[in-house]
Amino acid sequence: VEAYAIAFNVNDNMSVSIATQDVLFDKTGGNTDVTETIDAINASYTMGAASVRFTASEASDDAGTAGTDDEHMEISLVLSF
Repeated sequence: VEAYAIAFNVNDNMSVSIATQDVLFDKTGGNTDVTETIDAINASYTMGAASVRFTASEASDDAGTAGTDDEHMEISLVLSF
């Protein structure tokens, strides 16, 4: 597994980050190894006890299966009290 990420605090309330990850699946029995690649972007905005968070990611060769792609998007609201 190789993974890299970078995050940046825009101000006291907002942060953004990007990440990438490569996972090598070792196929036995003479099959070709497959590398799954996942790229993601994240953002968060906090006001007092409330945080709004966003994440979006794309995976190619998902779960070590060649030609299988997947996407995920999520928006969440977190309240702390």
